[in-house]
Amino acid sequence: MQCKSLLTIVAGMMPAVVFAYPKTQTTTLPLPVNQSMQQGDKSAIDFVVSMPVYQDHVDSTQYYYVPKLKAAVNADGVSATFTKNEVAVSSSSQIADLSLKLSNLTAEEYFNIRKVVTDLQAIIDNAIKWNPNDPNIPVYQSYLNKALERKKLAETNASSFEKSIPGGVLTSLYNNIATFFSSAGVVFPIYNNESISDRQNRLNQKLVDLNSSNGGLITGNIYAGFTAEELVKIKTYKGNYAQNVKISVIPLSSLSFESLTELQYDANGVKSQRAGIPIFSSLKGGGTLTGATFNFDLTTNGAVSFARNLAPFIPPIAVKGVITQQVPAYRATLDCDFGPGLVIKDRSIINKQVAVFNDNSISNLIAQQQGAQQSPCRITVLSGDSNAAQMAGVQAIEKEIAALQVQKSNLSTINKGQYWQQVQQNQTVDRTAQNNGYQNVFQAYQQSGWTNTAAQSLAKRPNPFWQTSATDLTTLTGLKIHKELTGTVSSKIEISVPTAICFVWNVKSRAYRACNEGEQEKSVPLADATQSAKQSQSCQVTQDALQCGINRNTGAPVSQEGNILPEDL
Repeated sequence: MQCKSLLTIVAGMMPAVVFAYPKTQTTTLPLPVNQSMQQGDKSAIDFVVSMPVYQDHVDSTQYYYVPKLKAAVNADGVSATFTKNEVAVSSSSQIADLSLKLSNLTAEEYFNIRKVVTDLQAIIDNAIKWNPNDPNIPVYQSYLNKALERKKLAETNASSFEKSIPGGVLTSLYNNIATFFSSAGVVFPIYNNESISDRQNRLNQKLVDLNSSNGGLITGNIYAGFTAEELVKIKTYKGNYAQNVKISVIPLSSLSFESLTELQYDANGVKSQRAGIPIFSSLKGGGTLTGATFNFDLTTNGAVSFARNLAPFIPPIAVKGVITQQVPAYRATLDCDFGPGLVIKDRSIINKQVAVFNDNSISNLIAQQQGAQQSPCRITVLSGDSNAAQMAGVQAIEKEIAALQVQKSNLSTINKGQYWQQVQQNQTVDRTAQNNGYQNVFQAYQQSGWTNTAAQSLAKRPNPFWQTSATDLTTLTGLKIHKELTGTVSSKIEISVPTAICFVWNVKSRAYRACNEGEQEKSVPLADATQSAKQSQSCQVTQDALQCGINRNTGAPVSQEGNILPEDL
């Protein structure tokens, strides 16, 4: 299906506007809640719901959209060129496997409980910092005391178990590790009489250094566009249900890239919120919606993932766009009090342990009117433009919570569906409220008899989500924020740009290609695709990422075009 360029869209459909003052977080186009929509229009409405838009700060009937950014394909059918440091990739992947075997042999329990102790101590320190009288501190301390007891027992067990292992087994494993390090140019000496826990700590640090080093490069192009069929769907929505709504292309002057967080898999194959080594060491590139080039330097950790020749996946990147527009000056204060018992609205628990909430949850933390009781944050405008102050307040909160292991990441379509199903089940409908994004979608779909498909439509939106472990949500308890917000007259507004960038390895061209529509729907975050490749039948006989990729070129299931098909984790 061929996509039209942005210039074609602007000329043939909806105009770009010179003056735009959009809100910084996305919403949905408004749907009718007092009339049933026609069944024949459902596919058009589903598409419109999947399209993030930005509402104007001043004119509530004005919405701005950005066509989803997609991977471009060159004349050879290639979307991304991947080069790798083969020695570093091979060494890193095999050292990681041997390190895991050592942990399982000797001190896995110890290293696990040590992390628990560290996390609990950080929670207590943070709670004391923000509220020394927090009633939860004694509870946290009791958890820490129990964890310290387990840590002491684990140390004893690890020490006794270490003595029971034949010395030749450990020596052989560590000599292999030292050899792999040496191949990658890293010195890892073996000291006599060094305890396993000390040696393992040293090994982990050396592996972090190796994984953080330069591992390769991935380059390519992206563009924004709609298919002819998608344009018809937008026209159907506007003509039948939104005659009074104004929709314009947002006038972005430039694009830039930033890295998102990847949730990691632990030694037991369980997804957790442990901070991993970054995938990218730098993100370079730029352009406009009609075409942009990216040039991403990979860490060795990132190159190890790409080298396994992956099924459809979503790279952990976000795109920012700049609007050239005068922003008024402002002066304000932001005050937040995350008291005990606070629950972030529209939060869901995915896979039993990862807490997830969407972008709008951040802006919903700020009281929208004077005297509101349910919002933990208040913005007091001292002078200047209140809308600009609101934008600054949202950005300030994002920075604060990002420091508390609450980070932006991508979700698979399946997990996004789980998220929206939970939100739908827990929502309270307020039919008197103005368009509030997803709540309006739930109401409109219910009115039209489409209730069971609302979450599925919202799951196709390309927005990243805020994520943390379910237990780490306690770090917000007692958090207090006070910020002085000031801004001079500016000529730029920066917003997030929706992306539908998806890559899949093609065994015929031996390169990464852009996903087709079906592959896009089945795509998963990079960490999931990597884990699936590691556990695939082609890679069960090797832990070398390079050899894994070679095996998948001939042994992985592929489509007729030669794209590697997804395999269940």
